[in-house]
Amino acid sequence: LGETIPASVEPERFVKTVEKIQAKLNEMTDSDWMGMKTMDSPFHYSLMQFYNRVCHLSYFVSPQMSIWFACRLVELSLEHGFCKYSALGIMQYSMVLGGKLIHNVQAAYKVGKMALKLLDHFDASDLLPGVYLSYYGYIAVHIEPFQSCADMLKRGFEIGLSTGDTQTALLNGIHYIQKSLVSGVNLSVLKKECDYQMRLIDAHSLPLSKMYTSAWQETIAMLIAKEGSSNLTRSDDVSRVSEFSEALIFHGVLQNFWLGHYDRCLYYAERSSASGECECEHYMD
Repeated sequence: LGETIPASVEPERFVKTVEKIQAKLNEMTDSDWMGMKTMDSPFHYSLMQFYNRVCHLSYFVSPQMSIWFACRLVELSLEHGFCKYSALGIMQYSMVLGGKLIHNVQAAYKVGKMALKLLDHFDASDLLPGVYLSYYGYIAVHIEPFQSCADMLKRGFEIGLSTGDTQTALLNGIHYIQKSLVSGVNLSVLKKECDYQMRLIDAHSLPLSKMYTSAWQETIAMLIAKEGSSNLTRSDDVSRVSEFSEALIFHGVLQNFWLGHYDRCLYYAERSSASGECECEHYMD
């Protein structure tokens, strides 16, 4: 495809690239967004399709590189015109804006809103589960009510299943459970939802989804029983994993708080602060 992908990129370079892109986006009005030319090059269309796929995968394998891919998707769109993959690419870029490197939630929310409009503009229903996962799972949750985000994630889950995108559907499902729990949905209802999703996961052999959903199964079971022993209390349990570790830290805080293990709860909360993530603080506010 004629592209050179770096093996790694220093965070300082990411910041400069984002600042350059954001300067261009800040100059664009809503009519500018909708008036952008449509990408007419089959080559660049294929390139966008490729980068969308690797950007999604790299989020779980090499999160830092996913930032580079997201920025590249926006650069290609601004240079060569928008296509349906621009909606997902720009949404992934908005996650960069809202992430710990930049942490500009308001800018992320604004860019994410435009990505939703592009999704409708190109009638890209096949990309809806991925776009909803990014927006309602990571961005809108800082601005909009938890239950509203949960409802849209449920829609992403259902549409993903109906279009055969089971993996993305189940990632929406995991976030639906998470946002529903913190918005006060009945625990017995969420337990049934977890059990249903686990049956789908086992049927399709999806280990990534199984890790996350199993953690929620354990946490919800403990909250219902108000007793039990967390499997996350040993420090090496967290250190053995990488991308999953932040989720385990969140569950460690939640489980140990409700079980009355306040020293352990504080331990996980301090690990969350040390990692630079604000997820625990955000949900516990």
